[in-house]
Amino acid sequence: MYAIRKTLPGAKGRDFYFCLVALGALLALGVLPAAQAQVPTDTTAHTPPRRATLVGWADRLHIAIRDRRHAHGGLFYDRGLLRRFTPSMDHEYDIDLRTYRFTFADDADWYDSATAFRTYMGSINRSRFATASHFRSHIALDERQTVLLTGLQQEDLRAERFFVEVGYRYRLGPHHFGFDQTLASYKPDLDFGLFYTFAAAPVGTLRLALTLLDVANNFIFDILGADPTLEDTVRSYRRPPRLLTAQWISPTWRNLRGEVHAGVQPPARAEVHSQARPAQRFTWEDRLHYVGALLEARFGPVTLGAMYRETYTRIRRGAPPGSVFTSDFASAQASRTLTLYGLASRWRLHAEAWLHHERYRDHQFGTDFDEAALPAALDYREGRTTFHARLTYAPAKRGLRLAFDYIADGRTYNDDLAILNQYLRFRQHTPNGRFALQVGYAFSRRTYVAIGGAFDAGGDPFHKDRSLTRYDGGFARVVIAY
Repeated sequence: MYAIRKTLPGAKGRDFYFCLVALGALLALGVLPAAQAQVPTDTTAHTPPRRATLVGWADRLHIAIRDRRHAHGGLFYDRGLLRRFTPSMDHEYDIDLRTYRFTFADDADWYDSATAFRTYMGSINRSRFATASHFRSHIALDERQTVLLTGLQQEDLRAERFFVEVGYRYRLGPHHFGFDQTLASYKPDLDFGLFYTFAAAPVGTLRLALTLLDVANNFIFDILGADPTLEDTVRSYRRPPRLLTAQWISPTWRNLRGEVHAGVQPPARAEVHSQARPAQRFTWEDRLHYVGALLEARFGPVTLGAMYRETYTRIRRGAPPGSVFTSDFASAQASRTLTLYGLASRWRLHAEAWLHHERYRDHQFGTDFDEAALPAALDYREGRTTFHARLTYAPAKRGLRLAFDYIADGRTYNDDLAILNQYLRFRQHTPNGRFALQVGYAFSRRTYVAIGGAFDAGGDPFHKDRSLTRYDGGFARVVIAY
């Protein structure tokens, strides 16, 4: 195992950030003026201005919050609800996922469809893919009633899950009322939600929701009782978890539009014990909140925007009287990310540029780290800047589809990280640069298949036991939307 090391300031780091600035300037000077040129009169080749959305980001957070059992480490994992780091992640894991998965602009296209499916799979090492398959369908029963189906299959180094949710919506004028229910085999992990939506042209769409997390847990363990030969670990909530969420998506006003997404889970408290060994018991408390905001402006075929995203999760583990454990510690993870982006379309060419800057902190503290994944105090801080540019050739109806990406990823860390020797298996080298090429076939504007390959810009010269490595793995995508 290796420790994460600090990126020292120097020529290499300065060159990296200079490249980011230079690429951003080239995109602004080259793509945007071209996009503002006269669009061809062939209306079949014209596509409306692209936009971004945070709806997919919020959906992924909701699934991570509601399906903790199938995330790495299970229900009582103390290294962060969102699994920012897990032991098998190497220095290219995050840039791998950014290469394979969909952008915020892809999300906007996909969520516009009432029925849609999409999947990606990409190599993360010689024996494993990271893959995710997402489907959604709104089935109208009549003018007022709609059935909602959503599912996500995810297999990577953060989770291995198949999350399914079914819901019902009833429309009364501009008001929508409804409920949703997760479907899974583990009864204590089921969630039930109620939501209210109001939609009107002057204000946009407002959605409020209350989700009762693990709604059947205490009924199963405290009232029915679990057979100890089938379920040894018992969790009893003293304060059950509740998730409150709000979403506002504005209308477009003078070429401006915005979004706000927010959620909070107040502290939930539980006592956990073994039925076979009752002295093996501990207390568990967790809480979280998130907020995301987007503002974008359209200038003809060009869209410029900014996003802010923040997540915070915290757990506390303790030992009640009579426990064989002595745990008394807390672990908190906070992430704040600012994103600037530009989207442009001209004829069959679509350009995207994303500049993300994140500040991340992982803070573990307490008096006794018994049973902790990292048995010591920790105050990890990371600054991360990522640049992602993509140029896509997409036919108006059907035909050959091509895309070319460039991604650069740079990180700085504090160097008080010796404890991570006991946790991470790979040294986290930085910076990283990558080119990726996609070749596919489009059956319509929103339905296509593609395969691609990624190539390392630097070749990973820090490896002393091999020559420069240029090929960074293959990937595939399928998108079907109506």
